[in-house]
Amino acid sequence: MSSTILAALVAAAVFLLLCIAYLNYWIEQNRLKQARHQAELGDLVRRCAAALHGIPSHLGSPELEKMVRKLDLQWSEQLLAMEKGNSKLAEHITRLKALAKETSPEPPQAFLPVTSVAQLKELQVCLKKLQGVLDHGKSEGLLQAQDIQEGYRIIKTIFAKAYVESLISTGKAALQKDQLPQAHFAFEQAEKYAAKHADLLEDKAQRAFLREQCQRIVRMLQERNSSSDITSSELAEGLQEIEKEDDWKIKNLYD
Repeated sequence: MSSTILAALVAAAVFLLLCIAYLNYWIEQNRLKQARHQAELGDLVRRCAAALHGIPSHLGSPELEKMVRKLDLQWSEQLLAMEKGNSKLAEHITRLKALAKETSPEPPQAFLPVTSVAQLKELQVCLKKLQGVLDHGKSEGLLQAQDIQEGYRIIKTIFAKAYVESLISTGKAALQKDQLPQAHFAFEQAEKYAAKHADLLEDKAQRAFLREQCQRIVRMLQERNSSSDITSSELAEGLQEIEKEDDWKIKNLYD
């Protein structure tokens, strides 16, 4: 066998080994890519369920639920194509399809108002996750642009309502403890926030209630102190005391 033939055989063998190595690399990369996509789909499905369950029932929105369930259904069906034996996921898809056909809203649950900054922070985290779900749906083109914008508006509205709700609860609790300056501060902040976000909070009766509460507390302080100067002494001390608390400095990502 001539040296030329040997060289050709060696070159062919090296080329074949390179092809096999590249083919193995390509197969492994595809396997890893599919595994990442499968894990991402599973995470998105879990985030859809967790996001909706984290919103108090009285603050929920049928429109937002419909959008999230639509995304949940599409991602669940993609995931089932990869996990054909997942009976739990198949049941979840069946339930989502049944909910999509329903025309009447689910019966309201017990009213559980947001009464603390801790609850407000939990809701804020939940809404951030929910916004992330919508962002992902937007990047994949699964929802129309106007639906996405409406979803963002609903998320902002939910947080705004919860923020005012927590301040009202704080004000009422302070009134019950006869802490008039603290109650005035809470109602005043709620009124200012509601006015600032009037495009989201259209409840004029609520703003009237907040103004009435502020005026009532001012009258009570005037009667208690027998003075018309309600910006000094007890009121000012109450404001300073509250402003020192970190809880009142919660960062509002939806301002």
